Amino acid sequence: MKDCCSFTGVSNLGQVFAVNHYGNYLLFAKAKQRFYYFHTDRLEEHCELELAGLSGIHENDAIFDVTFVDEINLLVVLRHELGDRLFFSRAHVDLKAKAVKIDDPLVDTKITVRSKGFKTCLIEDECGPVLLSFPIRIQEKSVIELVHVGSYFEYDEVPPLISIPIKNLKVNNAETIWCDPFISRNHLYFFSHFDNLMLTVKLDAAKGAAASDADLARVVRTKPNALGEPRYNQQHKQFLVFDDHLLVYLYRTSYQRPQMWKLKLGSLEWSQMPLSLSHHYPTSYVRFRRHLDSLYLHGDCERIGCSERSHLYKFDPSEEHSSTVEHKSSLATPKGSSSNLKKSGSLSSLFHLSIFSSSLSAAPEEPKPKSYVQSASKSSTPTRYMKYRKTRPSSVASTSTLSSLASSASLPSFKSYAATNWSRQMAFQGVEQHEVSEQIKKALDMGFKEEHIMAAFDANSGRSTEYQPFPSTNAMVDMLDRVQRMESGKDEKMRSSASFHNINHHGYSFNGKPSSSLVTRATSFNGDTPRRPLSMTAISIPTASVAPSNHVGNNAFQRMLSAFEREKKNIIDESKRSIEQIEMMLRESQDHSRLNADLVKEHDREICQLKAKLHDAQDKVKENESLQERIHHLYDKSDQKTEELRAKEQQMEALRADFQKQLQEKAIQCQELEGQLRQMEDNAKRFEEVRKRSDEYKEQSDALRRELERCNDIRNQLNEADSRVEEMKRERDEMRQRINNIPTCVICMEKAPKVVFMPCLHFVTCEACGNGANSHQLDKCPTCRNKVLGRMVVFM
Repeated sequence: MKDCCSFTGVSNLGQVFAVNHYGNYLLFAKAKQRFYYFHTDRLEEHCELELAGLSGIHENDAIFDVTFVDEINLLVVLRHELGDRLFFSRAHVDLKAKAVKIDDPLVDTKITVRSKGFKTCLIEDECGPVLLSFPIRIQEKSVIELVHVGSYFEYDEVPPLISIPIKNLKVNNAETIWCDPFISRNHLYFFSHFDNLMLTVKLDAAKGAAASDADLARVVRTKPNALGEPRYNQQHKQFLVFDDHLLVYLYRTSYQRPQMWKLKLGSLEWSQMPLSLSHHYPTSYVRFRRHLDSLYLHGDCERIGCSERSHLYKFDPSEEHSSTVEHKSSLATPKGSSSNLKKSGSLSSLFHLSIFSSSLSAAPEEPKPKSYVQSASKSSTPTRYMKYRKTRPSSVASTSTLSSLASSASLPSFKSYAATNWSRQMAFQGVEQHEVSEQIKKALDMGFKEEHIMAAFDANSGRSTEYQPFPSTNAMVDMLDRVQRMESGKDEKMRSSASFHNINHHGYSFNGKPSSSLVTRATSFNGDTPRRPLSMTAISIPTASVAPSNHVGNNAFQRMLSAFEREKKNIIDESKRSIEQIEMMLRESQDHSRLNADLVKEHDREICQLKAKLHDAQDKVKENESLQERIHHLYDKSDQKTEELRAKEQQMEALRADFQKQLQEKAIQCQELEGQLRQMEDNAKRFEEVRKRSDEYKEQSDALRRELERCNDIRNQLNEADSRVEEMKRERDEMRQRINNIPTCVICMEKAPKVVFMPCLHFVTCEACGNGANSHQLDKCPTCRNKVLGRMVVFM
């Protein structure tokens, strides 16, 4: 796979970005509630968009993930600030207001983001986005939670939270970490982080009662093909799900080159795909997105010295074998008309700073002398990288690949710009051929001598029986540079020791420089000073003093021949596979042509049927005209009825108001009745207990009845006693009233009376006077003068 277009300097918050329905612009999550609008064709429209429509308790919610559902609707998943609860809503992009506006109220997914031991992510199935929460160590009785968010946009209903318990799962290692989930054909898949195992969970089994627990979750193993399988030692994955296969991007660190693999979902067989990118490979915060026929890969390269840092690549599956690659900046200008570039004629627009990238402080670059390096091949080497002479702050610089800046004629001359040499061009070219023949051809085109090239390949191959390709063009250039400088130093020593005699019988000049004037030296990335070799003795150079033997020449030729044979075999195998694919496509096209012929015949029959139906439809049109007159008449009647209905509706409104008042009154009465009902329920409980007791003593009812008759007599006596008690109470009250009317003792005239004389019952003396030490002198009542027979103290 090769990228058809690349951009630099487009960074985002984590791995959150979305591609619209047509695949021409992207939304990156830049901050907590802010997006970055990035259009791949109209680069001048880049801007920041604010998330609008949040209020109340969701005012400070943060963006969790976004994705486009259709041409207009955008799914925005938000994370609550306090409880880490996930909510989602429908939104749309408003470029005039420079905002992403929330259209619907936020919907609670009932899923909480748990930071330890759990993973929450947004994936997609055949019907739309799915929010998934699962433990990274899935074991027996683990629960997986899913919310199919796509049903909200399709059916306008709140999706439920689906919990899938794992049962009868047999895993040899309970500490296996499951990650990178995806859904295909009603099955949920998980990759194992350290080996080639996969966990499959059947989603429709959770709803069906007839499904067995053994088929719900099981562990399967992927299979390697003839060329092997990926290495699973802490590899990170980003993938895209297709109908019958999985496209997986595997990466680890910035020092290891990522790989692209395809996993067949039917046979679970791996097959590696060639991957070539026009710039640095993303190895951090990587996200793979697909929409219609466009694939987007975004991430950070983590390369030391890379000012862009963030890279975005666009793939076109229909152009996998095309070598044309366009590399753009995140803020390049729109397409121009009169220029060899794919952008406008002004090259300064290619080097504007990206306001979206983080600002870096670096020294301004000095203008370099104008020098164009002509290639030895038929086509001239195009300009790879142009720099403006004025000073500017260092940030994300825009670069262009060979295809975007190549011209068929000679290079144009610019007064204010200087082109870097071919070593700078190769340094910025990420797609490199790793074949010996291609690298030898490049070295010859650059102007190096054959003996220098052979010496460089000898040093790179070591003790191998065949020539090994360099890992990159820069490594080859550095090795050739070392060979040249070592040859120049040895020639200088020989010239000084031999008194300037002509010893150049191996094709070297006396000043130690290569014979070709096109290439003077190989520079590093900075292009300032040549690199010194790590070890002078590690490179064997043919010198003038030691002539190469025939055995060494034959050995070098044999090693080169073996390398060419290996490359030839690879090319033949690749061509055979291409021919098989073409034959398969040809058979499919023939089948499609036969199907198309059958469809044409069916369409002809359908046309005849449609003509007959058209004739019938014309007759029905005439009938419909007469029906329309009747319909108009019915419409008039319906208007009259609607007016009558309106009057009745007004009456109904008045009656409804009256009914509302009556209902309120009835509600109050119901509350009162409810209180009485509760009391009656309490009484009923007591009556129930009495009834139970009466049932138990039913046999003794006769005896109790007799007792009841006696009780009736006693009750009558009690009633009479009660009447007597009432009379005595009345008499007592009268006596109290009389006693209260007596103000003080009639003897001392100070204290209240407390002594009652018997039998006259006069209550006129206090306790001290009537019952004290001198009480024996009062043998007669002070009031009636009757003889006192007894005294009684009254306490009141």
